[in-house]
Amino acid sequence: MKHLLPSVLCLAVVLVLATGCGESASESSGGGSGASVPQKLPPLGDAIPRALDDGRLEVAGPKTWEWAPPDRKYLARFQESAENAYPMILISAADFEGEVFDVDGDNVNTFAKEVAAQAKATQEMTIKPIEVGNFVGVSYRRRGKVTQDFKEIILDRLLLETVASGRQYTVELRARDGELDKYRPYVLAVAGGLKFLKPDAAPAAADGDEPGGGDAPAETPEDVPAETGAGDDAPVGDSAGDEPAGQ
Repeated sequence: MKHLLPSVLCLAVVLVLATGCGESASESSGGGSGASVPQKLPPLGDAIPRALDDGRLEVAGPKTWEWAPPDRKYLARFQESAENAYPMILISAADFEGEVFDVDGDNVNTFAKEVAAQAKATQEMTIKPIEVGNFVGVSYRRRGKVTQDFKEIILDRLLLETVASGRQYTVELRARDGELDKYRPYVLAVAGGLKFLKPDAAPAAADGDEPGGGDAPAETPEDVPAETGAGDDAPVGDSAGDEPAGQ
């Protein structure tokens, strides 16, 4: 893939490159949502034993993390431990209806504009092009909350999005309030390790393999597993009530 171009977008929301506005890459990453990538990322484990999204995507989670229970809405979910739902990394896919068919350095700014519109971005929301491993796309941060066991849990969410062969892929980190920066390298590692396959050349998916891999039904509510691994799932949403883009 081509490298990102150092241009600055003029939008209602702030769209900046990693080296834009005179900042260094490390300076532009404030708040954990920046485009800069740490030099060393956590290692990944073995790839899931089959290509996901009908053979379009090969995925591996952090080496020390576990698969989360299957969920039809997501292609894959990983969590740091079986006992706690957070931090969690989720991967989802959907057909992309914008202009971009494959994101690269030439069209990443166009894609950033489309994501801003799709995500109902506010002026406080910063969308930044990012390149890590095989992944060229955008990253941005949102807040969310869930209610579990009659307690409200505030979440920090970092979303990385791209389009490959007309499919929009979202790799999302959900962490407890104040812990996003700690776990950000793990979601960057997962995104950078994605392998995008051509559907006609990808191995066929076997029925019954774990975790889930087909397209998620649009009516499936957005769920997060209970922290204890048991009980009913609790819905998650933005603090402002918006749904995350790409899901």
